Amino acid sequence: MSKLQAELAVRALHMGTFAHLEHFKTGSYAAHKALETLYTDLPDTVDSFVEQWQGKHGKIESYPAWAPVIRPCTTMCSDLVLWIDENRDDLTDDDISLDNALAEIRTVLLQAMYRLNELS
Repeated sequence: MSKLQAELAVRALHMGTFAHLEHFKTGSYAAHKALETLYTDLPDTVDSFVEQWQGKHGKIESYPAWAPVIRPCTTMCSDLVLWIDENRDDLTDDDISLDNALAEIRTVLLQAMYRLNELS
C-alpha cells in the first residue's frame, strides 16, 4: 500500500512551496537562506524517497488532495517531522534504503527549524 507514501510526498512538497513563498517575504537573510534550503533540498529528498519506494513496490498511482493549514514555517516543519515519526515504520516498510531516504527528509526539516529558530 502506498497511501502514506503518497501523503508524505504531498505534505513535503506543499511544505517546500510554502517555504518558497515565505522566502520572498522575509526580511532576514538567515531566514531567507534557511527557507531557500527547504524549497530546494526538500523536493529532491522527497523525489529520492518516492523513486526508491516505486523501485521496490511499483508506481504510486494516486496522490491525495491536501490543503495545508498555513502556520509559521517552523511549526509546519515540526508538524511534518512529528507526522513522519508517527508513521515511520509504515512509511519505510522495514527497508533500510527507504529509512535512510526518510531520514534525509527529516534532516532537511530539522536543519531548517534550527536555522529559522536560532539564526534568524
